Amino acid sequence: MTFFEHLIELRKRIINSLIAIAVCAAGAWFLAPKVVDVIAKPIQVALKAHGYDSQLIYTAPTDYLGLLIKLSIYIGLVLASPVVVYQVWMFVAPALYKRERSAVTGFVFSTVILFVGGIVLLVLVALGLVFELPVLIFLLCYFEIVTPKFLVKNTKYAVLAITVVAAIVTPTPDALTMLLVMGVMLALYFLGVGISWLALRNRAKRAAATTAAQGA
Repeated sequence: MTFFEHLIELRKRIINSLIAIAVCAAGAWFLAPKVVDVIAKPIQVALKAHGYDSQLIYTAPTDYLGLLIKLSIYIGLVLASPVVVYQVWMFVAPALYKRERSAVTGFVFSTVILFVGGIVLLVLVALGLVFELPVLIFLLCYFEIVTPKFLVKNTKYAVLAITVVAAIVTPTPDALTMLLVMGVMLALYFLGVGISWLALRNRAKRAAATTAAQGA
């Protein structure tokens, strides 16, 4: 494929992903009020148990509408994530060899689980994207853009970047929560490095075995 053919294919995959997200978000619009009720019920029960008025209020006329829109988008992203991952896979797969496809398939599709795990209780979609860090590291290493050794050697820069990202995506302003987010991101970072190291080592062993067999 030429460069422009790649761009056309990429545009097709992006459009398909956006359509899937839009359709799922539209369907989630009818589910969003029920989700709000489920989230609000424990708060109301706690307020009532302590003798407070359990009626929740909104500080602006458009707050409830904005909440439903955001919630619909969040749910739509979760529901459409398998389709989005599939579109990414369809764009990347033609460039992979058969062995590479089998090695990458399971790891790429695990992004759905990681994404959903990151936005459980719908805290922030940004946190869901943070949980994609191991997948990003794996792909960068697998396609030899960087190496696990390079990532370990430059851990200090990774810590700096993680600190900045954690400060942005942390849902509350307190330092403790930010440190917890940083800890999770660092764990995901080293998880991605470890998985990449194992995958590359196995690939090198297979290549060496194939070379030895051909030489014999």
